[in-house]
Amino acid sequence: MPTDFETAFANARKQGLKDFNYKGKPYTTQYREEKAFSDVLNQYPALGNVYNAKNTVVSIANQNRLNQLKAVGGVGRQLEHWFPDNEGEPGLPHPTPGKYNFEFYNPNLSKNSATMSSAIFLDALHGMKADTGYKALRDKFNQNWTPEELSWIKQKYSKEANKGETLDKYVDRTELDAYLRGAMNPMSDDELKSGDYPDEYAQNFRAGRGYSKTQRQIVEQMKTYLKTKK
Repeated sequence: MPTDFETAFANARKQGLKDFNYKGKPYTTQYREEKAFSDVLNQYPALGNVYNAKNTVVSIANQNRLNQLKAVGGVGRQLEHWFPDNEGEPGLPHPTPGKYNFEFYNPNLSKNSATMSSAIFLDALHGMKADTGYKALRDKFNQNWTPEELSWIKQKYSKEANKGETLDKYVDRTELDAYLRGAMNPMSDDELKSGDYPDEYAQNFRAGRGYSKTQRQIVEQMKTYLKTKK
């Protein structure tokens, strides 16, 4: 049986209200995942060049979905950023075909809208190659590795690349976005240490390791672009 608050919330949504008052306090009518997505678009308007409320869904995996994930050996995945043309895999299909979908598996990441927003922002960077302004900065970042990092990336490439995959394609598919997410990770040091969203790249960036001076300058330009579209 729903609580009085749940009934008031449901009624406000049915009326199309954006917010409502309950016992003298204001509340939004957005679900947690809806608020997380709108918050991240408000904070980083340039993401709106790729993602919007019509073409993007944020979902929290239910138990049936988690069982599917386990069956395909996906235990340990934090979340999945589904692209519209990604059909999924046998046993774990795209949850909303034809749309972007940020599907949360780890309940610690979806426990509140602020944590969800950070996770959505970081995974949304994967799709920002479709934005010409962001892509130009991303390409520039990719041209300014330190010799040490490039050597380390080549070692990873030799062990992890798909058959026939070039070094450039490997970097574009894996390392480039991992470095950028690490550099722009908005989570606090305590959140990173919690293990809910492990990010060794973020830890390296904050410790002054693994990024060239030019790359650090480009990161600041990217942050500005994402927040201002300039």
